[in-house]
Amino acid sequence: MISSLPVLFVAQSVTTLLAARTTDRRIGSQTKSVAAVLPLIAAIALWGGVDVVLASQGVYFTERFLALLPGLWLPFVPPVILGLATLCPRVRRGLKDLIVGAPRHWLVGIQALRGVAITTPAAIVYAHFKVDPAIWLVELSIGLSDAVFGLSALLLYRPVRRAGISPDAMVVWHATGILLILVPGLFAIQMGLPGPFQIPELVSDPPAMLTLPTVLAPSLVVPCFMLLNALGIGSALMDQASKAKQTD
Repeated sequence: MISSLPVLFVAQSVTTLLAARTTDRRIGSQTKSVAAVLPLIAAIALWGGVDVVLASQGVYFTERFLALLPGLWLPFVPPVILGLATLCPRVRRGLKDLIVGAPRHWLVGIQALRGVAITTPAAIVYAHFKVDPAIWLVELSIGLSDAVFGLSALLLYRPVRRAGISPDAMVVWHATGILLILVPGLFAIQMGLPGPFQIPELVSDPPAMLTLPTVLAPSLVVPCFMLLNALGIGSALMDQASKAKQTD
């Protein structure tokens, strides 16, 4: 099945690398954002490869794995990789520089790709997922809200590029981007998998959310969008602190 998910991950990776390179040019020769970001992206990409292998070999469909309630933790693998990477001082310094120097409008523009989420309701309509009416509403709301967030990124891109949006507003916007996924998404995934949150009518064999290429959404691409939102929050807070110093 042809999927846009690998393309989205490549777009996320390229945007982050270009932002790191721009940061190194803006701040000076002492910054090492590219050196920090490159191995991090490689590690997350490696996880994506492992993810594909595990899904293709049926590991995700075993009773032992499903008993671990993967819908509640699988999306956190990329953030955990990031957390482990920050244990390295060089990576930590590079990421701090990236927060300072990353073009703010790039961090907004990449979120426009979330408009692809409109395919989720379409997939439900065309029976790519076996759902009952209750979960259909959950999936529909997630897909539509994510698509609306992507549209808002398009509308905000130029004002942010012109520094016409306050840092406070950008913190709220990026935080909204995380919450739109985090709050309903985890339970929506788990309700489609065997376990205490299972909706029996929803569960297919094998579970649709853990099949290829769909599994790349909750385990790779969506978490990376949240990490980019987190980077946007850090950048906005940095701008907020800088603005406060200027007014003192």
